[in-house]
Amino acid sequence: MNGPYNDGQAYDVPEQPEQAPTQRANPQEPTTNEPQRNPPVDTLREGGLKATIWRNEGQNGAYHSVNLSRTYKDDQGNYHDTGSFRAQDMLGLSELSRQAHYRTHDLNREAFKEQRRSEPEPGRDQTRTR
Repeated sequence: MNGPYNDGQAYDVPEQPEQAPTQRANPQEPTTNEPQRNPPVDTLREGGLKATIWRNEGQNGAYHSVNLSRTYKDDQGNYHDTGSFRAQDMLGLSELSRQAHYRTHDLNREAFKEQRRSEPEPGRDQTRTR
């Protein structure tokens, strides 16, 4: 798929699964030195730009964070992600950041509601019968 930018040129945008390939045969399998990671909650795309949303657990419950990256193809035809952006990426990055903001806001709200449902209400006896 080609995605034109404001400069009139077409850039190759990968048509691939949600995550670019890594050096390991199976990126979901951690090496012996790596802690096991959960998959991303969501991945948003804008051309070759990507916002990956992760769920984290903290002292006050779940929250979400975002990694922004740009996918590119090297001379050997392999796809990679980078955190370096070009001038023509800025508008798309801005739009992607806006979408990621609203998506993480919704996910954080859902996590908060889930946490409240799982906690007993103070002052109420959970074992009462009629």
